[in-house]
Amino acid sequence: KNEVIRLSADCVEKSYRSEIIQTIKAHTTPLHATISSIQEQLLISEQVSQKSCSTLSDKIRDIESRVVGFQDNYSVHSMSFKREIESTVDRLLRDKHVLGNM
Repeated sequence: KNEVIRLSADCVEKSYRSEIIQTIKAHTTPLHATISSIQEQLLISEQVSQKSCSTLSDKIRDIESRVVGFQDNYSVHSMSFKREIESTVDRLLRDKHVLGNM
C-alpha cells in the first residue's frame, strides 16, 4: 500500500514537473524570440548609424576641400586684383607726372 502511494506521489510529482517545465518553455520561447528581434534591430540601427556617420564624414571632407579651394581661388584673385590696382595706380601716377611736366 505504501509503495502504491509512493509511486502515485512520484507520478504526480513528475506530471507537475513536466507541466511546470512546459509552462516555463511556453513563456520563455517568445521572450527569447523578442530578445533576438531586439538584438537584430539594434545591430541594424548601429550599422545604419555607422553608415550615416561615414556619409556625414565624407560630406564634411567635401565641404572642407571646397572651402580650401575657395580660399586658394580667393587668394589668387585677391593677388591678381591687388596687382591690377597697383599697376593702375602706377599708371595714374605716371600719367599725372607726365601731365604735370607738360
